[in-house]
Amino acid sequence: MRVTDATDDHIALTVRGDLDLATAPNFRAAVAAAHRMCDTVRLDLEGVEFIDLAGMHALVALAAEARRLGKALHLHNPSLHIRRLARLTNTAAQLDLA
Repeated sequence: MRVTDATDDHIALTVRGDLDLATAPNFRAAVAAAHRMCDTVRLDLEGVEFIDLAGMHALVALAAEARRLGKALHLHNPSLHIRRLARLTNTAAQLDLA
């Protein structure tokens, strides 16, 4: 994951590779750190090649936490893998992917 854009209004992060049990904790920590710096975080998820339930749980938990804190988490370009798992787990609406 890397920062691709940062302004006073938002921080944009590009996520590539796997979002799974091994990577989800660092992913959650990085997005939470970005949210501590800015109220709006934009995630470009086009490069996610694999996601498991731990990765999906991380996305759902981050989205819920952002809403709870009055912040925004925008998911851009979700990969086919993310869209498919969100549909199978009935979480697309929670992630605003519907």
